Amino acid sequence: MDEPDFRFLAEHAFDMICEVDSSLVMSYTSPSCEQLLGWRLEEMVGKGPDVFVHPEDLPAVAMAHEALMRDGYDRSPTVVRMRTKPGGYKWMEINARVVSKPADKQGYHVVLVMRDVGFRRERAADSRSRAAQGDSRASTRGAHGQASSEWDECFYKTFRLAPVPMFIATQPVIGLVDVNTAFSDTFGYSAADVVTRTAVETGFFSRLQHERLIATIKTLGYAKNLEVDVRHHDATLRHCLASAETISIHGQRCILAALQDLTEQRHADGDLIAALESVMSDASWFSRAFIEKLAQVRKRNGAGTLAAELTDLTQREYEVLSLMCKGLGDSDIAAELSISSNTIRNHISRIYDKIGIHKRGAAIVWARERGVSVDAGHVEKPAGNRRR
Repeated sequence: MDEPDFRFLAEHAFDMICEVDSSLVMSYTSPSCEQLLGWRLEEMVGKGPDVFVHPEDLPAVAMAHEALMRDGYDRSPTVVRMRTKPGGYKWMEINARVVSKPADKQGYHVVLVMRDVGFRRERAADSRSRAAQGDSRASTRGAHGQASSEWDECFYKTFRLAPVPMFIATQPVIGLVDVNTAFSDTFGYSAADVVTRTAVETGFFSRLQHERLIATIKTLGYAKNLEVDVRHHDATLRHCLASAETISIHGQRCILAALQDLTEQRHADGDLIAALESVMSDASWFSRAFIEKLAQVRKRNGAGTLAAELTDLTQREYEVLSLMCKGLGDSDIAAELSISSNTIRNHISRIYDKIGIHKRGAAIVWARERGVSVDAGHVEKPAGNRRR
């Protein structure tokens, strides 16, 4: 990622983003640092953890630094107390990752992502205290402040524990702010891999799909079941449905997105179509009941999401497709409709282009899913925006 891109994402993240050198001396911190701890950028640059971390937590920092140098990333977050400018300390959860310097510079640097987790510890301590004392009185905090804190905690826990892969990103550029555990488990990216980077820079979205998702959200305000290919950390592609809503977090306009992995289902469908194609040179032996059952199974499994519908076909194309469903070959369809085989092949080619399918067996299943009749006699296309 270019330096301007990194700074843009860091400056719009609600977590605190820092850059330190190999000695953990601060070289950059995002504006959220002043909101969380009260320190300005110039007050932190050039200083190490001994200035800002509670003395009792410095051994934990040293251990985490040693593991970071060995593995290149945090296997688990480090939680320490960070000194605030007004006085006192805040509990901060830190994720870190080593990033190489460009070729013209020496060494490496470390990107730190810090999150305030004090509210979680405070509530846990409050709960233990009330339980020990048998005190059922309400918290001394105001009702509004308490409700807001509880909602923040509820959202954070729900996001983290959701079984569906999810991520939070900034707008208008999809710059990753956070990912949940299911996202890491499904696609192989840890939070340190993606936070402060765009979806394209990370590589799990192509630029085209990134632009499609942005355009959809800009137009509708949300996205639902948008088909995307997500690149796994191991470079394999996962076929997914993406849904997203716009949300506001600490005043920052963001996207909350969920991904449904359909890869295994697609593989199963592909195997089925491949087997079907291997015998479709003579489809006459397929019974109507078999074709209908096959179409029902595919519909239950989520097939039929193509935008094309029967109304996109002309009357003649519909007639040709219906005869294909009856198991007739090109020459038989030509005889049935009293036109040449070349004309039939042209019709079939246009059908394939319109429905986004390029194999006979798949086209037959597509047609049966949409109720194409194979009854003898005149074939009439369903009513709609009929095209000639």
